[in-house]
Amino acid sequence: MASFKNSWSNAIQSWYDEVKDFKYGVGSINGRIVGHYTQIVWNRSDQLGCAMAHCPNSKYKYFYVCHYCPPGNSQMTHPYKSGPSCGDCPNACENKLCTNPCPYVDQYSNCPELKQQWGCDNKDVASWCPASCKCTNQIV
Repeated sequence: MASFKNSWSNAIQSWYDEVKDFKYGVGSINGRIVGHYTQIVWNRSDQLGCAMAHCPNSKYKYFYVCHYCPPGNSQMTHPYKSGPSCGDCPNACENKLCTNPCPYVDQYSNCPELKQQWGCDNKDVASWCPASCKCTNQIV
């Protein structure tokens, strides 16, 4: 939200600047908002759509919004895996970012455990955990 029209680079930079209030593994270090930052750096986002709306009768006349895909980027403490850039994708790396995203999304956070315990031949695991079952060489 802004009371003045801004450039996209400035809008996104203001979201990224929340990094000063963020510590990996902890989240916000002082109670301030860090959700914009964690969304920007979330490791699973590989599609993004952004728009600006002008609302002349509102206190904040300009609303800058981005929609990240796949959904679920609300990991406030661990928005990415700690380690070297492209450590999980040495053969699919560009500008220190992995370029091999998995096109599927697991329905449950414990899919790796379900896959290990029951296997992907189990119809429920295969249905609930398509990323864990189908993406063996991609970033899940």
